[in-house]
Amino acid sequence: MSNWIETHGKTALVGVILASVIIGTSILAGGLVKFKELEQSKLAVTGYAETLVKSDVAEWTLTLTAFNKVKSNAYKKLNQDLGTLKNVLTTNGIDAKDINENTLYVTTNYKKNYNGYDTAEIEGYTLSKALVVRTAKIDAVDLVAKKLEGLVGNGLGVDITAPQYLYSKLDDLKLNLIAQATKNAKDRASTMAKVTGNQVGSLLTASSGVFQITAPNSTDVSDYGQYDTSTREKKVTSVVNVTFSIN
Repeated sequence: MSNWIETHGKTALVGVILASVIIGTSILAGGLVKFKELEQSKLAVTGYAETLVKSDVAEWTLTLTAFNKVKSNAYKKLNQDLGTLKNVLTTNGIDAKDINENTLYVTTNYKKNYNGYDTAEIEGYTLSKALVVRTAKIDAVDLVAKKLEGLVGNGLGVDITAPQYLYSKLDDLKLNLIAQATKNAKDRASTMAKVTGNQVGSLLTASSGVFQITAPNSTDVSDYGQYDTSTREKKVTSVVNVTFSIN
């Protein structure tokens, strides 16, 4: 009798264990299915926004250079050209406060030997100084740039670079464009979800891409972002990558 009880008791215990395993496996499988469904109930979209802006600041570097065998004479010529250049700038609408002088650089030039190497004999001195103009009077910069071309031909020792056109309210604009791009992403997600009878839920993840600041008709892009300074009018583009839950 005791053997029968022991044998059937073991059998019952094995049955209970098997049943528990089956139930546990079913629960786990059901949980995995639900988890998988939850994982799949999301939608990743890209939002886009762009706007055109006009530059409100011009930054312009003008470098004066003078050479002479005598250092004091080179310095005198540089100061004469400096006075001429400042006068042209201020009489054509650029405020004196918007003109900044950089450090004076003095280079000693040595005569070359027949092999092209410097000798110990001094040939002369080159002095240079840069003026940096940063102003909101962009039209004045364009006007002065044309006038300086004629003065260079008359002996003014200045190197003229192209002005850089900047937009000073870029930080505020970026925030606005991110908001627009995010709304664009949600609109796209809503359109896609509607086709399948779903609705867009909460925001799960969001990341903003680099800004592209280009000429109006340019298609140039860069992984690090573009900032075109050659044109007065610019196109600013924002892209965001967003993931929404789907109900």
